[in-house]
Amino acid sequence: MKKYLSKFVFAIIVVAVVTVNLIYGSAVQQNEMKSSEEVPTTERSLPEPFSEKEVEAMEASTMEEENMDSLEVENVDSPEVKNVDSLEDVLDHELVSIEKYSYIKTSNYFKFNKISVFSEEGSEDIYANSDDVYIKAGTLRKLIKVDDQLKDQGYNLVVWVGYRDEKLQQQLREHLAITMGITEGRYDLVAAPGMSNHQKGTAVDVTVERMDGEPLEMPSAYLDFTDNRLPSLHENNEALKVLQEAMEANGMEVYKGEWWHFNDSNREYLEGQ
Repeated sequence: MKKYLSKFVFAIIVVAVVTVNLIYGSAVQQNEMKSSEEVPTTERSLPEPFSEKEVEAMEASTMEEENMDSLEVENVDSPEVKNVDSLEDVLDHELVSIEKYSYIKTSNYFKFNKISVFSEEGSEDIYANSDDVYIKAGTLRKLIKVDDQLKDQGYNLVVWVGYRDEKLQQQLREHLAITMGITEGRYDLVAAPGMSNHQKGTAVDVTVERMDGEPLEMPSAYLDFTDNRLPSLHENNEALKVLQEAMEANGMEVYKGEWWHFNDSNREYLEGQ
């Protein structure tokens, strides 16, 4: 009896094990099928390959971006380099362009402000025939030293006017007479043709500005022929003091009638040789 009972128990255990295995296997199979339906296969997730034209377009776009980036890097803190001619073999009395022979900043006042002279023949722009500002080479050598000294202090020299020919000198007198109503008794505010150091190329009208181009506060506007033009009335003007000290330290004399006007102190080449 015990023998048959043991066999019966063993059979029940075998059946139970087989049943559990069948149930577990079915569950695993169902989970795998469900996962395969929810998650796409690797083949399904791959994009369509790019065409040759699309690849070329992408490469061209990338190269353009890289070129733009390189240009931006090259342009950062890379100011334009200006080459100037040497004054070494130029004689002091020769008339030269400031722009050609120096790094001094110029702003041809008559050219860019389009000051005109009105006469019976009509109007004519003063100095409309030139972009450059000219002075004697000897005077320019001094102004280069002035500009260097000012740059060491954080400033730039700016030259408005240098050489003026006889025609321009007369036009300026007429311009002031018309626009300011200058009477004959005040005509001496602008020298007569042949009497100005501007015509000799040894006088300049200048100002000073910060290195970033911001103008400093000067006693008056340029060509303001009120008493504000007189440098003696503005001894406490710091900007004018900086300008005068640099000019006088390098052989340029301030004209007492105009804060902006300086004459070369060297008389040896005043008259052209």
